[in-house]
Amino acid sequence: MKYKFISRTLLVNETLKIVSLYSDLKDWNEVRKVVLEDNLLQKNKSVTLQKQFSEIKTRLEVLPEELLDYLKQAELNTVRLILLLASARKYRLLYEFIIEVIRDKYLSFNYTLFEHDFEKFLRDKSIDYPEIDNWKQDTRVKMKSYIFKILEEAGLVELENGNRTIVKPYLPEKLIEMVVKYKPAFLTIYLISDIDIKRYKEKYT
Repeated sequence: MKYKFISRTLLVNETLKIVSLYSDLKDWNEVRKVVLEDNLLQKNKSVTLQKQFSEIKTRLEVLPEELLDYLKQAELNTVRLILLLASARKYRLLYEFIIEVIRDKYLSFNYTLFEHDFEKFLRDKSIDYPEIDNWKQDTRVKMKSYIFKILEEAGLVELENGNRTIVKPYLPEKLIEMVVKYKPAFLTIYLISDIDIKRYKEKYT
């Protein structure tokens, strides 16, 4: 397995524009055409516009239609949580860092996230995936930067005076139900305990 390089944060505003357009057209080819012709994301360069649209599209495509519809009407904090799910579905490295480091620390009552937590995570991963050792230092720094920023935008980490605190986000009951019906294991990215996940599965399935 290879880990895909993460090159964007949650892209909240841009994604909402794409979701709204997709809701009207229900055809990704048509959506792409409008986005490029109208410069919907307001980028100075065509290549940047195309790359960002492609990134957003591939993230949204992993979500079921019900969650895409919910995105349009959800509050901003909930939107961020749904986009975290989409990103975690696309990027295995992000998903594993959340459940193996962020969630593990939170459930162990250890609420501080350090820079070296990511480096240790990569060292542990390199045992099974030695190609990680071949990553350039610049690549490792960028991956950490994007992952930490995604966590901050989604509300799992609060940054204050240079210190990062892990926070369990509030999930509307409707989102919990939809995730259970989609892929209940992904409730873990919201730092929910196994006991509560079991309870939610019994309630909604």
